[in-house]
Amino acid sequence: MAARRRILPKLHGRTAAAVPRWAVWTAYATTLTTLPSCIWRIAAMNLHAPLLAHTTEPVRGHGTVLFTGWWYVLVLSVVSEALAYLTLGLVSEWGEVVPRWVPRLGGRRVPVLAAVVPAGLGGAVLTLLFP
Repeated sequence: MAARRRILPKLHGRTAAAVPRWAVWTAYATTLTTLPSCIWRIAAMNLHAPLLAHTTEPVRGHGTVLFTGWWYVLVLSVVSEALAYLTLGLVSEWGEVVPRWVPRLGGRRVPVLAAVVPAGLGGAVLTLLFP
């Protein structure tokens, strides 16, 4: 129990006031949901694990492939994990107040709409793209 009190604040900073424990665990679970797809993507594309049918011909019905290569898969995985990590900002103090090192905005509260609008738009876009 004492180790948990030391490890969790290092991972996401101090938990905001009046945040229930289930919300903190849910934020961590949300962050971990992207991990299997990142591992699968890296194993299939970069390590050539037998998870895909590799071919040299382009897929019929698709246009030109713009992004290819091992670097794209790694960058995509890192970016998706970093964006998933932002869910911890919903339960942490750093998600409520702009850090002091940010010029002109440091120390101010983050407006609620600055978090809700991008999250809502992102969810709506994903819902429409992948019904």
